Amino acid sequence: MRSIDVVTIGRSSIDLYSQNIGADFINISGFSAFVGGGPLNVAVGAKRLGLNPYLITGVGIDLVGDFILNYLQKEGVDIKGVKKVAQGRTSAVLLGIQPPSSFPLMYYRDNAADWYIDQEDIERVDFSNVKVLLINGTALAKEPSRSATMLACIKAKEQNTKVYLDLDFRMDQWEHPLDYSNAIKEILSYVDVSVGTMQEIKAAIWSKEQKIEISKNNISAPNISGNIDHSVEQMNLLVDVIIMKKGPLGAVLITKNEEMHVAGYKAKVVNTLGAGDAFMTGLLYGYCKSLSIIESIRLGNACGALMVTKPGCSNFAPYLSELNDFIKNNS
Repeated sequence: MRSIDVVTIGRSSIDLYSQNIGADFINISGFSAFVGGGPLNVAVGAKRLGLNPYLITGVGIDLVGDFILNYLQKEGVDIKGVKKVAQGRTSAVLLGIQPPSSFPLMYYRDNAADWYIDQEDIERVDFSNVKVLLINGTALAKEPSRSATMLACIKAKEQNTKVYLDLDFRMDQWEHPLDYSNAIKEILSYVDVSVGTMQEIKAAIWSKEQKIEISKNNISAPNISGNIDHSVEQMNLLVDVIIMKKGPLGAVLITKNEEMHVAGYKAKVVNTLGAGDAFMTGLLYGYCKSLSIIESIRLGNACGALMVTKPGCSNFAPYLSELNDFIKNNS
């Protein structure tokens, strides 16, 4: 019996989210302090659903790092994998909230502490005791985080631990989209399930003809040219299972043999940032509970729908009872 349900690797941050919902960014008068970063969000979300997660990230030796560690301890998340980094700073995210579709986002990640995750951090994990490893596209942008992520994949596969990839494309974390694409292609041979939006899939299979446009600093929602059918076909040559997130429309399960649409849930949008991490949390919960992949995607859709009604990320992740009530009332 494997006692660690999910290991997550990568970003952590203090999230400063606008208190003035609907206001232009330049007119914001105050921010609420939350805790975020995709891998951290999933770890907290998994804990709230009753799973046993293990988070590998880095924080600076600073009060912001202490803020994150204090939050994780209150949530009951094991912090043995959270290293304190003397040479790096805890990263920060600022977000404007202008529903339903404008969420200007700014990362402060120069010399981010979580870039310093290294192979020693991975060696401490017994992957024979882990059900699933979740890796993250942004963690591949710099060393030593990139090599650490690769080693985690190798060790996971040696122990028949499933590997899920959150494509997590953030253009401002890369010199060029081609660098992101090359990193993703290199690691996909270790991945069992690749999860991302239509735009992230197109970025992962980048070609010189493609163009990218980011409107009003919506970094998490770029517009990328290119043929999605071609991108999916090319990605399917490298990984057996793709899950394409489509927001309120749900998600599409894509294998080499079939495509199946799994409908989403209606929700009043307050903030879309964090919905993808909530989706991943529900998806991984389903896997850890031996549900079918379709049932797991439905749980992911429900978690994502719940999250968009909230003004933050991990601080508002649903508990299992809340998730069950939502599904019951919206089935």
